[in-house]
Amino acid sequence: MNAARRYLRILADDPGYAVRAAAARLRARLPLDYFLLRDGRAFPPVHLTLELTHRCNLACHMCDLYGGREEIGSIRSRREERGGEFGVGLVERLCGSFGVLKPVLSFGGGEPLMNPRATEMIRLAKSKRFVCTLTTNGTFLARHAEGLVESGLDSIVISVDGPEDVHDSIRGVRGTFARALEGALEVARLKAEAGRAKPRVRINCTINSRNTAVLGAMPRIAEAFGADSLLFSHLWFWDREIVERHNRACGDFCPVVEQNVHELDMIDPALVAGGLEMARRTGARLAVKCLPELDERQIRRYYTERARPVTRAACRAVWLSGFIMPSGEVLPCLDYSYGNLNDRPFGELWNGPRARAFRKRLRAAGIFPGCVRCCLLYAF
Repeated sequence: MNAARRYLRILADDPGYAVRAAAARLRARLPLDYFLLRDGRAFPPVHLTLELTHRCNLACHMCDLYGGREEIGSIRSRREERGGEFGVGLVERLCGSFGVLKPVLSFGGGEPLMNPRATEMIRLAKSKRFVCTLTTNGTFLARHAEGLVESGLDSIVISVDGPEDVHDSIRGVRGTFARALEGALEVARLKAEAGRAKPRVRINCTINSRNTAVLGAMPRIAEAFGADSLLFSHLWFWDREIVERHNRACGDFCPVVEQNVHELDMIDPALVAGGLEMARRTGARLAVKCLPELDERQIRRYYTERARPVTRAACRAVWLSGFIMPSGEVLPCLDYSYGNLNDRPFGELWNGPRARAFRKRLRAAGIFPGCVRCCLLYAF
């Protein structure tokens, strides 16, 4: 019900955005290209994530990509020096690849606001009539708030994992919660002054071993940040069994390594289920969701039967979404490149030979072993 009310508010504030969001949701639920095109081709994507930088100022204890204990040799974790990151020209090149059917552009990272031209790139994409969202840890939000509000940015997703002491412990830097809250309040102040409804604010809470006891407190925290929605994300991971199964089947073209497993055994599924239920009961004014949406039995399976799918046994995400690295490499999800946007137009890469080969192999398998705990499996 809260999600429906939120959509109606958005429809009243920004009908164009609401209609486009509904169309994207319909496309994701009924991907005709997945069902009908057998050669691996896909219609234009509904969502693209632009990873503006792979630098991050935090050291989140559950994150091996950016806060990890050892470097991971992958396209997804490659660190670029400042100046070698996503640039305005690359955004302009990407935006020019689309006509009427435009994907949502999600600006992420690393910490995207560490890219000094992040706001400029968002402003450019908005000038081309793209729906844009920014995912951030919030620590640089206050200093960029004015530019982001003026850019027309549609939404900001702020990563918050619990009350102040819990959040700062998880993020590895004291004062992180306070800085994120300051940024959110500055965005709210500037919106109120300008009489604007955008950017809307959503809080994203990643479930991990240090916050399972405080999940029920998250609606109150989200409201303090001025958010109108709260998303819980189950931890994604590749444990030893997943890695071994995946690399036996797919190691020839997209191998994986263990990630995000160092405290996995400390997550109590019963505590997670109880905390999520409490959050749903207490989040009266919020749209509260979880990715993936699981009942108590499924939550237990998610964390204990780790190499098995829970609710879906086939992936459609690579027909609907993609990632663009700071280097310009276009990826489906796993560590596999379709090619580089600096060398060829996006459309040629999206339906190029490498992309088609990946989709055909995935369709034949239904799901790769490395997909079983990927958020994209459940998002589309």
